[in-house]
Amino acid sequence: MVNPLIVNDCEIRPLVTPEQANLQDSVYGTDEYGEYVACRLGNRNGAIMYNWYILVSPRTLPLIQNYNWCGNAGSYNINVRRRENIDGKQYSFFLNKEVWCFFNKETLSNVYHKGHPLDFRIQRLSTCQHNSDRGVVWHKKGFWQVQITIHHKQHYVGIAPNLEEGYRMYNRALQKMKQQHLNNLSVQEKPYNTVIPRF
Repeated sequence: MVNPLIVNDCEIRPLVTPEQANLQDSVYGTDEYGEYVACRLGNRNGAIMYNWYILVSPRTLPLIQNYNWCGNAGSYNINVRRRENIDGKQYSFFLNKEVWCFFNKETLSNVYHKGHPLDFRIQRLSTCQHNSDRGVVWHKKGFWQVQITIHHKQHYVGIAPNLEEGYRMYNRALQKMKQQHLNNLSVQEKPYNTVIPRF
């Protein structure tokens, strides 16, 4: 059993547990976003992310199998990376950027998660740093800040561990505002984010 992680004051639970995977190194499955392979991270016993699994597309499985990928959970984010010694220097390669490069043949400095921070399928990654019309903005300290703007005034909602949860936080806050301001047309016409589940 693995314990949940606390990132940005939010609880991050595993997508696949060691029990669900029968402690195998990789397990195939399908969810609402498509096919995946759940791969166990290479963290050593005793490390915070020991026995945690990441999700990747079946096409990127060779990228995972050829290297030892380890997870690191900080106060503001979760990183999955591999290290490689090139010409006597140690370099880190981050999985979100490697997956993006694998599919798009371009190297980018920033690739973000649209959902769970351990889901590395290409459809769950984005180069979009923020989506201010939806009320979720990437903060330079490494977290998603949620806010609602009405009449050019920003109303702070909170910090989200990922973009998808930020959309839900926005929707919950907007729902509450709509209930409190029934006669305010600007509030009532504000659309919800498209995310499942909505709240």
